[in-house]
Amino acid sequence: MVPRCVILGWAVAIALVGSVQAQLSPGDMNCDGVADGLDIAPFVDCLLTGNCPPCGSCCAGDGTCTGTTQAGCAGTWTLGGTCSPNPCGARCCFGNGTCAIQMEADCVAQGGCFGGTGTTCAPNPCINRNTNPLCNSFTDLGSLSGDTGAQSTGVSSPGTESWYRVQIREDSDTPVYISAWVDLQSGPNNNYDLYIYCISCGGSFAGSSTNGTGVLDRVEIAWADDWGHEDTGNILIEVRWQNGACGGYDLDVYGNQVASVTTCNP
Repeated sequence: MVPRCVILGWAVAIALVGSVQAQLSPGDMNCDGVADGLDIAPFVDCLLTGNCPPCGSCCAGDGTCTGTTQAGCAGTWTLGGTCSPNPCGARCCFGNGTCAIQMEADCVAQGGCFGGTGTTCAPNPCINRNTNPLCNSFTDLGSLSGDTGAQSTGVSSPGTESWYRVQIREDSDTPVYISAWVDLQSGPNNNYDLYIYCISCGGSFAGSSTNGTGVLDRVEIAWADDWGHEDTGNILIEVRWQNGACGGYDLDVYGNQVASVTTCNP
């Protein structure tokens, strides 16, 4: 049977120490969030030596948070801090594919993409968006009419620089120009620019649009119908990354549109 004075001493000590500490729960002498047998040794030390360190939150380099004393923290310790919500940094992705553990405000201020509480850089999930392939590695987006009806094609990209090819067909027997709009919509935290070339890799430059972050880029392209000849031809589309780190872009090509005089004769 435990002597009553011991029980009373425990209760009094908890009350006294608890009033000094920013504890996670009553009796949590080692600040791990649970009052259990692991608290006996630090309780005795507190009782005998007066060493009763306060609790706080400890941020590790990987963004994890634990409750502990300052002496038990190998990272950044905050007096009286708690881990709910997690006050520690998390994954921040940059456009060149690098990853760092940062607080959200610091990440956003540097143009990064904040991964959210609990995310880490191991393994690195970040995308290097500045990896423009060769033109002849284009993705073929098929064919659409440049003078009849309303046809479109496009792609939603994961967010890297790319090349695409689209065939603009002549479907009508009447002498009308062949035309298309090429639209590039960057995500709200990205800036991609749009460049159009005629016919094939190495073809003539037809136009570009270099608007800012999250703004629609559009290039209108058209060529006059050479009556009696087949005017179907290709356009090459280059999407270049400028800055940003979150999300990608949507690319859409619309055939048979009212276009400015931008010549791309096949």
